[in-house]
Amino acid sequence: MRSRGPIETFTMEGFLLAGPDGWIRLLTGNVYVDIDERDLVEVQERPAPPDLDPQAGVPVTLIVNQPCRIGRLADGASLADQLWKRPSPYAFASRTADESHRSPPEFRARERAYVTELEAFEGSQS
Repeated sequence: MRSRGPIETFTMEGFLLAGPDGWIRLLTGNVYVDIDERDLVEVQERPAPPDLDPQAGVPVTLIVNQPCRIGRLADGASLADQLWKRPSPYAFASRTADESHRSPPEFRARERAYVTELEAFEGSQS
């Protein structure tokens, strides 16, 4: 068996996310990559920014064998948006799931008919 010599590694920084079994999912910039966990040499956790949602991801530095097996490389912009705690606008934060205050469909139909008649009447007066 031929020796490959010392194993080369490389370093990646980003956010460790939940991923498929057997794979390490790293969000780096607006791209995420799934790396085979067998190619992972070391994980070093980094300090978390104060506005990071701790349930969404963990800031890490990965040391990975080179070459490594890549399962998926994809756009991670939507995942990046989920990492940060952002205040909700009051209108959304104060909404409840209860929709009992909404008008029934027949009321909305009668309301539309009334507005249509009113606009027609006002149009005929000019």
